[in-house]
Amino acid sequence: REENAILQADFYKDMFFHNHIPGILPFVQEQEENGYCYDITTKQSVAERYDVVKISLEQLQRLLRNIINIVDTGKKYLIDETDYVIRPECIFYAKDSEQVYLCCYPFFQKDLREQLIELIEYFMEKIDYSDSSAVVTVYELYMRCKKTSCDFSEILGVLNTAGAGLLEAEECRWTKTPESLSIEPEVEAELEEDCNEV
Repeated sequence: REENAILQADFYKDMFFHNHIPGILPFVQEQEENGYCYDITTKQSVAERYDVVKISLEQLQRLLRNIINIVDTGKKYLIDETDYVIRPECIFYAKDSEQVYLCCYPFFQKDLREQLIELIEYFMEKIDYSDSSAVVTVYELYMRCKKTSCDFSEILGVLNTAGAGLLEAEECRWTKTPESLSIEPEVEAELEEDCNEV
């Protein structure tokens, strides 16, 4: 596996230094011990943007769709989806637009679905709790991604229905704790049942 990672790193190095790939942070230079520097000039990380302000449903939909589009586009360049670093501090916005950029690290090799679960857990703390549809949507996304069979089409389906697919937002009852989002047991059971049927 280590040998494959080294070969992948050489492939990425040649490709990224000589090509502009949409949505991928460009490599600036290679560092020692398999490290890389990236150009984040005029960019702001997700962690920075939502450090204080809450993320709306529309912003969450746009961000996740952008991530999916970038990963899909990367397949044309033979980029392994396990080499994207899907962490709030490694996902960037262009400061003058909503364009999203991802960090691609050849030695990362972490399951993309697991990363998405961790990202959604992060947004459980950052979502705008005054928006009931946003709360339902982020929880539904979490439930879907926990399924080992979950794929991009299923995630996009949740984003396109904006939380209305499982139950009407106004019927959802929840409480927010400092640690996590908590939905009342009967509502959670309904969400789980619907997810398991897909």
